[in-house]
Amino acid sequence: MVAYTVDGINYWVATDRYDLSAEQIALIYKLRWEIEKFFAWWKRHLKVYHLIARSDYGLMVQILAGLITYLLLAIYCRELHNERVNIKRVRELRIKIQNEMSSSTTNTLGSGFTNQQPSIPYAST
Repeated sequence: MVAYTVDGINYWVATDRYDLSAEQIALIYKLRWEIEKFFAWWKRHLKVYHLIARSDYGLMVQILAGLITYLLLAIYCRELHNERVNIKRVRELRIKIQNEMSSSTTNTLGSGFTNQQPSIPYAST
């Protein structure tokens, strides 16, 4: 059992890590709690409930992509609407992007381009 105090509050932690000091155990739990808080924020603000990455690199890419997306949304909401990110603005932006993409696809297809995959010759065996 390891005891430590943070901001006047006593904590007791059961551990079998006899090779670590009480200060080290306290630091490990503090860092773990910071990670828990980050993922709570991630779920709350980005609505990401499952990580799809299975490697360290994939996890980093997914986290960075989510953070970049959130920052872009924050800039959009602040600059255009002078407010914090909220689901209403995110939905409006998603609809706007979808409309622009479908309009752009229609314009591209109407200008003589076709939406067909090019034929790729395969080697016969």
